[in-house]
Amino acid sequence: MNMSRKFDPAILSSLEDMSKWPGDTGSQCLVFLTALDASFVIAVEIVYTVLQVIKPVSVQLQGKCQDIYRASHSIEDCITVLQPHRNGETFDGIFSRSTKINGGEITMPCVTKSQSNRSNVPADCANNYKRAVFLPFVDTCLVQLPQRFQSHALIAYRLSCLLPALCDA
Repeated sequence: MNMSRKFDPAILSSLEDMSKWPGDTGSQCLVFLTALDASFVIAVEIVYTVLQVIKPVSVQLQGKCQDIYRASHSIEDCITVLQPHRNGETFDGIFSRSTKINGGEITMPCVTKSQSNRSNVPADCANNYKRAVFLPFVDTCLVQLPQRFQSHALIAYRLSCLLPALCDA
């Protein structure tokens, strides 16, 4: 993921050049180029930023020597780190990186007076993406982590006395 983020401007430039080629190659590059619009770039940056917090916990939970007691504390730490993302200025950095990757311009998606299948938040471009994409994604992660590990944490606390590392001699 990190490597592809570094090459985004080069990829966009190459696709623009190749989209002018005749034949199937040019048309396929044009399809890819239109798919890599500002919304896609912002979505990738949002996912990268949030999952950057969750990845160490995921790697830790997949380890061979991981016990449920430590896992529950790791999930709590992850939630503690994610909560300021929701309330803080994390999105400003995401939006500025996305603007830089996209060539300095991000336009607001089309909105109509009544939309039923997509968020229709009246705001400027940055606030629109923040309210319609970033905040719902962070909120989903903040809700899903405790829900997915709630029963494991209760079992771990009840059985923690059986772990040799936590037993008093």
